Amino acid sequence: MRIFLFFLAISISSISFSQINTFPYTQDFESFSNCSGTCSGPCNLSAGWSNATNDGAEWFVDFGGTSSFNTGPSQDHNPGTSSGNYLYTETSGCNNQTALLNSPTFDFSLLSNPTIDFWWHMFGTAMGTMHFDLDTGTGVWIQDVIPSWTANANQWQNTQINLTNLAAFNPNVKFRIRGMTGTSFTSDMAIDDFRIFNDIPDDLAITEVVSPKQDCGVTGVLPIEIEITNLGASDQNNFSLAYQINDNPPVIQQYIGLLASDQKDNFVFQSSFDFTPLQDFKIKTWVIFPQDLNKANDTLSEGVKEAFPLEVVDFSNYNGDNLVNAFPGWREARGNNAPGASLNANWKSSDSLQQLFFGTPTAKINLSGTQNSEWIVSPPVLISNSARLFFSVALTTKDGTQSANMGSDDELEVYISTDCGNTFSILTTIDAFTTLSNSLRQFAINLISYVGQDVVFGFKAKDGPVNDPEDYDLHITLIEARRVFPNDVGIIDFRTQNGDKIIAANTGENIFIRLKNFGSNTVSNIPIVSKVGVVNYQNVFSGNLASNAETEINIGAYFGDPNGSPFISVKSFTLFSNDTINSNDTLNAVLNVDGATELQDLLEKEISIRPNPFSDHFTLDLGTFSGTVKLIKVFDLNGKEIHSVHWNGDKLFNFESNSLSSGLYILNLEGENFVHRLKCIKE
Repeated sequence: MRIFLFFLAISISSISFSQINTFPYTQDFESFSNCSGTCSGPCNLSAGWSNATNDGAEWFVDFGGTSSFNTGPSQDHNPGTSSGNYLYTETSGCNNQTALLNSPTFDFSLLSNPTIDFWWHMFGTAMGTMHFDLDTGTGVWIQDVIPSWTANANQWQNTQINLTNLAAFNPNVKFRIRGMTGTSFTSDMAIDDFRIFNDIPDDLAITEVVSPKQDCGVTGVLPIEIEITNLGASDQNNFSLAYQINDNPPVIQQYIGLLASDQKDNFVFQSSFDFTPLQDFKIKTWVIFPQDLNKANDTLSEGVKEAFPLEVVDFSNYNGDNLVNAFPGWREARGNNAPGASLNANWKSSDSLQQLFFGTPTAKINLSGTQNSEWIVSPPVLISNSARLFFSVALTTKDGTQSANMGSDDELEVYISTDCGNTFSILTTIDAFTTLSNSLRQFAINLISYVGQDVVFGFKAKDGPVNDPEDYDLHITLIEARRVFPNDVGIIDFRTQNGDKIIAANTGENIFIRLKNFGSNTVSNIPIVSKVGVVNYQNVFSGNLASNAETEINIGAYFGDPNGSPFISVKSFTLFSNDTINSNDTLNAVLNVDGATELQDLLEKEISIRPNPFSDHFTLDLGTFSGTVKLIKVFDLNGKEIHSVHWNGDKLFNFESNSLSSGLYILNLEGENFVHRLKCIKE
């Protein structure tokens, strides 16, 4: 029965789209479902459109720009926004292939002068060719009804084909777009907005907003230039053109001269527009021509996105493969040089345990002898006065939350581009000599040299040729470019007296914090409150701290219980009344106490918690572990003991958790000469 219904559905679909006889016909692909995959598909289209099989490549439904730099459109043709659909060929790893797009079948029996009009986009240095083929019901394709074409221009362009001599009054006509991909990934081609109509004498159209284009952002007072096309059979003059930007009053101007049939002309309005404000602009243009019998092409809109301040990117909703969708305009790339590749990098989303530990999602990458260079690249950003680039970085054990060391020749390099991402120059390098830990450390880079420019930022994690034994996760998050305020100080790091994150219990070891001035003013007299476990400390930085400078402060000595928890929570925050940015005032961390993790690597393979995360209960499985456990304790993230039980020798320990609130918990296994920690999460 299911098989019958399946074939019945196919039959009904075939009948529904077997013949289209209502004109003018338009197709902008906005109702099509997005699809992606390898260059050969499959991508199932709708409304009678289809990809041919066994042709080597596929036409995909896409929006918001193709995944490769310097190729493909950044938005659809109309309405000209990043959310509008178009069809395109993905050429990464799919060079010198053919992609065949088949149209529905059309009944031209009532059309004396049938004409097909569509828009195409071909931008890339290794661009292939596009072809238009026709089948008039014989089952044989007439190839290249018009000469094949190619281009390398980052703009939508128009083609109109008159089929009077080949298909007038024909009841069974279909066509196909044959895309021949180029020699590299820089040959993505796209199509949009098909229209089939009966050609008429009077038909003027706005076919392109020539300037301004989105490109890498626009700013300043700019002229508005459009392309007009006479699609009708008669020559035209004495008509008017208009444009309107957002809700501003329309500007109307007379076209002077003769525009012959099938000819195009560029028209520049005498009145320019100020694109300086930081916002999005919609440019609407239209022709004023009462005799025009086809109003569908009289109006054209272009979305122009001003380069904008970089809003905070915290990698929420990022799953490791969807950066361009989670944060539109952002991209990943792989390779040592400027990011031109379209392949996704090895950046992944931090897991739930790490996100809970940091208090925010992160993008992470494991650098363990891969010798790769993995990029995260921003959209265009307009740099305003007093702007700085902020981002936070941490190091943890692989898939864990413990502190780790960066490989001796591994680096996180931060770049800037002033030419839309074609070339990059380095801003700063974070390496093994940079103080990093499992606490997020915020960095700030002064951008005074780039004020007024549209820039692109690149973050490249690079694994050097030395195969260090470290196996760690590098985390980045909270990326933003914003104006620096006069007074903005924050805590960026902790360390113990020995320069690590392990504190010696009961010896009075000093704990240090690092204070940073993110503001533009020199500041002093900064009150600082800290809490280590349940012990409170109060300090005042009374010196002068210059803009963008850092200083280390000894908050005091900690005397802990060597028989207590193997970890201790640390919190420090500033109390500076003039501070206008509060997001970086507080820093939380967890310090290891003494040798609590000595046997962790050994025990991880033997002991497990399941399920993890858990809801109402979990089971501790000691597996084949042969050591003697005396006590099993459960702590919350603040180090408070909430449960303790003597071990009875069983390999399985069941724990009911209905009384626990959602969050991170630490399970301690305490023996004669060891303490082993495991982390678990209550959902």
